[in-house]
Amino acid sequence: RIHCAEYTARRFPFIMICVWTDGSHIKGTTTRGIGIYMEWDQKTAEYSAPVEAADDSSNPTLELLAAVTAVEWLLKYPEKLGDSDGVCIFSDYDGVSKYANGDWCAARAKKNTGWFRTMALKWESVVEQLRNLCHVEVKWVKGHGTDEGNKKADRLAKSGRTRNTI
Repeated sequence: RIHCAEYTARRFPFIMICVWTDGSHIKGTTTRGIGIYMEWDQKTAEYSAPVEAADDSSNPTLELLAAVTAVEWLLKYPEKLGDSDGVCIFSDYDGVSKYANGDWCAARAKKNTGWFRTMALKWESVVEQLRNLCHVEVKWVKGHGTDEGNKKADRLAKSGRTRNTI
């Protein structure tokens, strides 16, 4: 189990905002949702929302949308970065970390049209904008594993398929 405070203490000599993101869909339906869970300075925030289905709204697309949504919120309210020295984003879809860290290139995504490519390109862009404000780490975590933040984001994404929560 990785808590934000434990991760910060082990990995960084400063305070991080830790963000877990997830997407969820029910195959064969248009039922989709995203979930975001944040921890910082002994505070937490939760967000879930239904997503209107697009032609290629696969789970990887939703995973990218959740990450984009979280970072866009941080960019919209940079004062929320407060006394933190950075942001660490966790996702159980490896594309979130690989696109953010330059291992994959959205412009050469296998699904080179549609919503997936749009989300991959947007993700690369918003991560770069956030990196202009603070230190940013993007990490993969095992899905359905022991990471409590990831479990919370997964629960929020599933509940987001039917309702918003903030």
